[in-house]
Amino acid sequence: MITLTIFVVTAIYGYTTQEDLSSYRRFFMIALISLIILSIINAFMGVGMLEWVITIGGVVIFTGLIAYDVNRMKFISYQLADGDNEAMEKMGIIGALNLYLDFINLFIYILRIFGRKK
Repeated sequence: MITLTIFVVTAIYGYTTQEDLSSYRRFFMIALISLIILSIINAFMGVGMLEWVITIGGVVIFTGLIAYDVNRMKFISYQLADGDNEAMEKMGIIGALNLYLDFINLFIYILRIFGRKK
C-alpha cells in the first residue's frame, strides 16, 4: 500500500506539473548508475550503513523517475496526438514498461526498509 500510494502521488504530480521534467534526465541517469555501482561495492564490503544509504537513495531515485516518466509520456503523447497511431501504441507499451519497472524497483527498496529484522 505504501508503494502504491507513493506511485500514485508522484504519477499525479508528474502529470499535472507544468514544468518539463526532461531537464532532470541527466541527474536521474547519473544517480541510477551511482546506485548500481554502490550496490556492487557494498556486495563485496557488506557495510550496513552503506546499505541504508543505497536503500533510501533507491526510494528517492525511483520516486523521481516515476514523475519523470509520466511527465515525459505526457509531452510525447501531446506531440503524437495528431500523428501515427502505431507510434502512439508503441510509445504506450514502452511507457507502461518503464512505469512497471519503476514501480517494482520502488517496491523492492521499500521492502528493504520495512522488511529488516530488528
